[in-house]
Amino acid sequence: RVVDTRYFSNLWKAFFNTTLSNRQLKDQLQTAGIPNLLMNVFFTMSAGMYVYFVVKLHTPQRGGALAPSLFISLLIISMMAIYAGKYAVVRFSGWAFKVETMTEHYLFNVFLINKILSIVLIPFIVVIAFGGNELAQYLQMALVREKFMKQIPMIQKYMSNMPHTINPKQPIKAALQLMREHNFRHLPVQDGGKLLGILTDRDIKLASSFEGASELTVEEVMSPDPYTVTPQSSLDSVVFEMAEHKFGCAVVQQENGKVVGIFTATDGLRVLGELLQQNYKAGIR
Repeated sequence: RVVDTRYFSNLWKAFFNTTLSNRQLKDQLQTAGIPNLLMNVFFTMSAGMYVYFVVKLHTPQRGGALAPSLFISLLIISMMAIYAGKYAVVRFSGWAFKVETMTEHYLFNVFLINKILSIVLIPFIVVIAFGGNELAQYLQMALVREKFMKQIPMIQKYMSNMPHTINPKQPIKAALQLMREHNFRHLPVQDGGKLLGILTDRDIKLASSFEGASELTVEEVMSPDPYTVTPQSSLDSVVFEMAEHKFGCAVVQQENGKVVGIFTATDGLRVLGELLQQNYKAGIR
């Protein structure tokens, strides 16, 4: 920047001039051979160092497998090889298909962005390299939170498929046998395809304490008006609703009322465990 202030100024002007209408400015940048070469080399150095520190941040065991200087050198050489190869391929394609003007504009844009990116990466490299473990962990957690918030899944991804339902006129012993055979604790109650309630193993245990329990039917023991959601409901909204109202499960229904699944508190704990394993490192006990 100190040696060639004009080139550096033109670089930023060209970057923010998205229409590239200033042909003279573009020509000035393309004819500046040495500054262009130095900025391209600087990009490979910045990108290589950034990749090294990101790898070291997320996978310390890989970052420490090689000496830092050797690892960074390999990354820089790899960046040079990738972009040199890309340049050669695009140039050849432009000559072979007679679209030299188009490929020239494309290469100018690509390498212009690379030059700007080489400067933008500097503060990130400094922060990751010298910010300390606590700051690195904070940045990592922020990225995890941002990623998760942008990609909150639908409930159908984590629900348990529920092909089994029971008629309200059935005795509770039939329901208990069905639960034991298929190892579940919640059973939707339907009559003619209409959802009437939910029967749980807790309901059956409570009813069994009364005299004549063997004669009771499902509709006499079930909990009416269960909490229902659609397969497209977001996971977070279902979990918060269950926690707020202390629902043991959410019955998943399609728009036509067909029961297609169920999401229980056990499923919620399984989701929590998966998210912890994917996004956090195990602490030392």
